[in-house]
Amino acid sequence: MNRISSLFAGLFALTGIFIVACDWPLTRQAKVKMNADRKPTVGVIANRTTPYWKAVEFGANHSADKNNLHLIWHEIAQSDNFDQQVAAIHDLSTRRVQGIIIATHNELMLREAIERAQNQGIQVLLIDSPPLPNTENHADQLPVVTTDQYHAGQLAAGEMAELLQEKGRVAIIRYSPLSWKTEKREEGFLAQIRSYPEIKVVGHDLYTGTDPRVAKEKLTNFLQLYSWNGHTELDGIFISDESTACEMLDLIEQKKYENKMIFMAFGTDARLVTGLLTYRVDAFFVEQPAGMGQQAVDTMAEMLRGQNIAPFRDAGVHYVTIDNLYSPYSQALLTPISENSLEILLKESPDNPNPSDSDENDE
Repeated sequence: MNRISSLFAGLFALTGIFIVACDWPLTRQAKVKMNADRKPTVGVIANRTTPYWKAVEFGANHSADKNNLHLIWHEIAQSDNFDQQVAAIHDLSTRRVQGIIIATHNELMLREAIERAQNQGIQVLLIDSPPLPNTENHADQLPVVTTDQYHAGQLAAGEMAELLQEKGRVAIIRYSPLSWKTEKREEGFLAQIRSYPEIKVVGHDLYTGTDPRVAKEKLTNFLQLYSWNGHTELDGIFISDESTACEMLDLIEQKKYENKMIFMAFGTDARLVTGLLTYRVDAFFVEQPAGMGQQAVDTMAEMLRGQNIAPFRDAGVHYVTIDNLYSPYSQALLTPISENSLEILLKESPDNPNPSDSDENDE
């Protein structure tokens, strides 16, 4: 009896070894396949509540699907809340993400947290953030995908000069020194417009600020300084932010000047569109958030693959005039966000760096 039991026990052990030996390669293959199917995870630290950022998110998700990436969105109320951003970087690092994309007003405020993430092998990219000025050690600079606001200001100045036939008096109304986007636009415009010797610039030291009541008072006083008897000495006006531009349009409409001023601004407000249709606005510039989101995730995918990337990528601006106002791309940028409009923004994405090329790009 003991001999029979021992025989069965030996056979059972051998059978178990055989089953395990046969199953081991299959288990290993399954694990390898599982690891191959696992998508790299990228965290995005940004505020998704505004229409602008909803468009960024759409473009980013479109790229993530294309590049087989998984995105984790970490909601931040303000891009200048550095404590929240540091906490978000730490949280994403503990979740073992492979990359982090951050929208911030000042990367230097996050430098310590970013370096800790990089030391864990996490790739870090900035989006819709001010690029740092060149330093001696370029390796310390993070890559950034954003709108080149300085260049956009230069484009506006070039178009203004062309419409004025390179002579006249141009006013530049500034917004706030705390707004990096408008500051860069204004700097670019000033640098370019001053290259035309017969154009005189006025008002470049006037900041309207963020208070609408104060801004209206400053704009009213400014217009009075350069006007009399229903006539204005100004030949052109450039305004770098949407709210001030709309306030100025209302004041000009009330003044009913006899002479025409060239008017250029940035924004998507319906009053700017109305201004185009009534010939009070000559052109305005619009950022391209969906394309920016797509470019950012495309860039992160390249970083995760170990490719060399440019330290700065310009998401570009779209130049809207009465001639291209009703093009599908312009309408997609200016109308409320929908699946259809966002698809147009990613499908067409005309390269419009030069205002003179706008008609060709919209065909």
